Amino acid sequence: MKDRLRFLHTADIHLGRPLRTASKVPDYLEQEFNDASFKALRNIVSQVIERDLDFMVISGDLYDSEARSVKASRIFLEECRRLAAHNKPVYIISGNHDPGGDKLEPFEYPDNVYFFDSEEVELNQYKDGSERVLARVLGQSYRSNSDSRKMYSYYTVPDKNLFNLGLIHTQLNPDNRRYVPISKSELMEKDDIHYWALGHIHQPLVLSTASPAMVYSGTPQGHNISEVGVKGCFIVEAGIGNPGDNIMLKFIPTSPVIYKKIEVDISNISRNLRTVSDLQEVLLERAEEQLANNLFAEIDFYGLENDNVSAASEVPYEGAIVRWLITGRGSIHERIADNLDEAETEVKVYLNKQLAARGMKPFVWTHSVQIRTSEELPDIEEIKDNEIYQAVDRVIKDLGEDPELEAELLSEWGSIWEAAEDHENSDNDSFYPDQETREEIIEAARDKIIAYLFAGGDGQ
Repeated sequence: MKDRLRFLHTADIHLGRPLRTASKVPDYLEQEFNDASFKALRNIVSQVIERDLDFMVISGDLYDSEARSVKASRIFLEECRRLAAHNKPVYIISGNHDPGGDKLEPFEYPDNVYFFDSEEVELNQYKDGSERVLARVLGQSYRSNSDSRKMYSYYTVPDKNLFNLGLIHTQLNPDNRRYVPISKSELMEKDDIHYWALGHIHQPLVLSTASPAMVYSGTPQGHNISEVGVKGCFIVEAGIGNPGDNIMLKFIPTSPVIYKKIEVDISNISRNLRTVSDLQEVLLERAEEQLANNLFAEIDFYGLENDNVSAASEVPYEGAIVRWLITGRGSIHERIADNLDEAETEVKVYLNKQLAARGMKPFVWTHSVQIRTSEELPDIEEIKDNEIYQAVDRVIKDLGEDPELEAELLSEWGSIWEAAEDHENSDNDSFYPDQETREEIIEAARDKIIAYLFAGGDGQ
């Protein structure tokens, strides 16, 4: 008699959403990008079958739109039939992108597929081949594109003798009325639920492995440059005799395309970069180094330091979409400072001709190049006693220590800043002003002022 329950937790697949590439791509890459989410889904289902897992759960946003894509639904139907052939159930809640449960599904699904209702919390029982109940799965779908109900309070079970699993699509913010307002502490208080399978946040996050475990699987395939890194799903193991005891997680990479942001600090490069041609050569070398050492496939997410969390070593990626961030100080800055947009475009076109046009896998497509270099500074030791330098330094320190002054500065920066961090409606051209970002901008402003005031480094 088996003593461990093993299931797969995924969410935010967003079937039907294209990958954002910032510019037109070659035909063969366009097909790769259009198929990426479908390949990620197939990778997920293959894991359930090949590892002989008990079942899988999808915690919302299976589709990218309330009006389901017929092609996406047909592909999902094919994968459900694969699961049905191996007696593998799949339990699904709808999120804010695909509300309504199965009411808008264009196809009829086999009996192994369970869409949870949007009007009330439902409870499904998972049974083994001998009809023994091994787990309870609870869930509720969104009614519309936003849902302010505190639905978690209705996730009730008869007892804690069986493994109880709750599916919720939430931002885990009690003040956000759009995406099921709830706090981590409120979920923790529901200690008769052993595992909360969360959806909505696209980054894999392990918030807790102690019962009740609380996990965001993240999206299995990133869709824009804000969703960087290897994406995947989690295989969850839990005791049957002692529900919630010793829950183990294994992160399984599934994304065929990986978004990546790579910073290149020209201050740390041994040779002097004087021209755009020099920069192009350095970035091409860096891309080839990433490919040769499989660095695009590095896994990095919160939770891996937990003893109960591990990750599979094999990453099924076929290519990467890269944003290059060029920072540091060097003589190249003076040559391109007045034409940054043109320089960025030239470097991007060059890299895509050299890398993406090869027609080989793994491919590298340059999404964008951001040049944030600075002019070379005078020696600070030579000017630190200068009164003007000391006055600038005092102002910069005040900005970091005076909350009112910092708030005034943020208001002056204007509408490019989002008022609050919203994981669902992030804008690639807007930024959440977190502490690190504010410090970076203030430091860059300090350096620019110093360079302007002390050009030539004579301290006058």
